[in-house]
Amino acid sequence: MNLETFSRGHAVAFATDSEGSRGLQAMITEALGSIWSVFAKRRPTYHNGRPQKTTLSELASRGANTPQLQGAEREEVLNQLNSIFLQLVPYILDLSEDPFANYVVQKFLETQSPRFVIPIVQRLRGHCFRMTLNNFACRVLQNIIESCVGDRDEDGTEILPATEMVDAVGSFLRELGEGDQVYRCVLDQNGNHVLQKCLMYVPDQVSFIADRLRDRFMELSQHVYGSRVIQCVYEEMKGTRISFDSEQACLRLMVLAFRNIKLLINTQFGNFVVGHALVNSPAPEAGSAPRGRPPADPEGADGVVDRLAVRECLVAATLSRASMYSRSKYSSNVVQRAIECASLRVRIELMDSFLLQTQTPPGFLSRDPYGQSNLGKLPKNKQQITDFGGLSREFMSTIPEVGALMMDPYGNYIVQTLITSLTDEHKERILHEVQPYIPAVIRTHCGKHLMNKIAPQFAQSAAAAAHPSSGNSWNPQPPPLPPHQQRDTGSVSYTHLR
Repeated sequence: MNLETFSRGHAVAFATDSEGSRGLQAMITEALGSIWSVFAKRRPTYHNGRPQKTTLSELASRGANTPQLQGAEREEVLNQLNSIFLQLVPYILDLSEDPFANYVVQKFLETQSPRFVIPIVQRLRGHCFRMTLNNFACRVLQNIIESCVGDRDEDGTEILPATEMVDAVGSFLRELGEGDQVYRCVLDQNGNHVLQKCLMYVPDQVSFIADRLRDRFMELSQHVYGSRVIQCVYEEMKGTRISFDSEQACLRLMVLAFRNIKLLINTQFGNFVVGHALVNSPAPEAGSAPRGRPPADPEGADGVVDRLAVRECLVAATLSRASMYSRSKYSSNVVQRAIECASLRVRIELMDSFLLQTQTPPGFLSRDPYGQSNLGKLPKNKQQITDFGGLSREFMSTIPEVGALMMDPYGNYIVQTLITSLTDEHKERILHEVQPYIPAVIRTHCGKHLMNKIAPQFAQSAAAAAHPSSGNSWNPQPPPLPPHQQRDTGSVSYTHLR
């Protein structure tokens, strides 16, 4: 079976068959490879983190990639391909929804040839919403959107994408803009991927999608698919291709995350929305003058959002309740991002607040205020601490906030992130404050893990503390554990620090 067999009127039947579809795809790939030698071997290039499509005509025009077939043979192969394609065009919508034929349609789209791509796009106009929700047709639609990306020549100049393709995607989105179709696409397991492709490959449509997400921001932020589309909008802030209007549309979505941070930060998907807003919000340039305190709201009375105030407000809103947020599974992720995005001055202020406050360690009390035992009421990761390494309960009740977080299953990651982002001088201060409580900290699984992580950063201090001549009273070797605990919780050795 060869290409001529498919061109005799059997292309549709073969495309809708499992084995026939594979054979037809292989024949198309082989035929195109005989015309453009790099077709089967080409790989997408990347620019600004986005994959770039390379048209076959551009590849064939480069000196290093000379076509294998020329003249009459080349025209004969193209005529056979065109004959197959003309058989499929009248049924292109149904073939796009077929579980096997959609791959054949995608194969023609991958050629990036106007003779194949433009007729497909024209046939699919007016059916965008139907295709977006279909499990197979959505892949064809995503492939069409990827066709809007231009290539980059060796000299670095970017070739503009075809005007017809950009207009086609714009018409597709205008179809979705009718009624509540955009929201149905965002919440759909297939449609959300189509919108993400539009955001990635057609930056001119960022403001169109972002403006329609604002009306139902809270509902979408707590949805598994809606939250991912919002994150994709935020990620476009890292690129340099969006216009001022698109940037303002993205910033307004970030402002909504700031205004609803108390409701989103402890939800399963909302915490990712807030975290992405923190990471992708504009940061001040290196070496710029320090700014004052963040404003109450990044958006001004004129509706223009201060691009640098967005990150400052998000960081301030998160770290103002860092002690509470650090002990939750979801919000602790946002606190880590806030520490990484904060300035050194804000990190030092957070360290001071952790050192000045005192907090009861998790599972410390064995009785509730009414005198009843609460040992069985605590979760497994916060069970009763019965051994404090020889330290009294009265002494442990004065442990600083940072020491209590070291013993928390989520807070210990916050302490690790904070210590890593501070200067050596401030690291020494934290070590000095928690030294008296380390025998109790390393009795917990979280504290032992944390001390093993941060111990190399305190190598000099720990080595100095191990020598009596240093005048430091802390012995880095913890006392031996009781016999009934030696199997479950091994002691931590600090000999590698000496």
